[in-house]
Amino acid sequence: MKKLPRVFFDSDVVISSIISNRGAAYVLIKDEGINRFISNISKKELNKTSRKLNISQTKLDAHTKNHFKQTELKESIKDIKKKYQIYTTDLNDAHIVKGVIESKVEFILTYNIRHFKENKIQEKLKIKTMTQGEFLQFLRSN
Repeated sequence: MKKLPRVFFDSDVVISSIISNRGAAYVLIKDEGINRFISNISKKELNKTSRKLNISQTKLDAHTKNHFKQTELKESIKDIKKKYQIYTTDLNDAHIVKGVIESKVEFILTYNIRHFKENKIQEKLKIKTMTQGEFLQFLRSN
């Protein structure tokens, strides 16, 4: 049996998959051949963003429950930022790197590629950082 890819979704991709049923993010949410992850910190970020965008909490909760496994990060945000800032250009995305490590994934999906030091993440953590479109192309080529 083929091993399913393990993928950590940045919050922007999760929100996109809720807002539109036409984009790559939505296609990846519906793909049953992917193990999808977010973290408890990502969920808090999603809650905040959904309020700003008037996405119902019920809809968000159902979406995350039905499509994602949630990894619990126990370190404080302050400690996470200090330890994982070397992998990001945006300190507020350090929790993504921690979530990626704890979830034991192979890929990070994000619209904000520039927020991550891709080469360092690939070299040190052996994890690829991609947009949703790039990941779809990767899946189709394998």
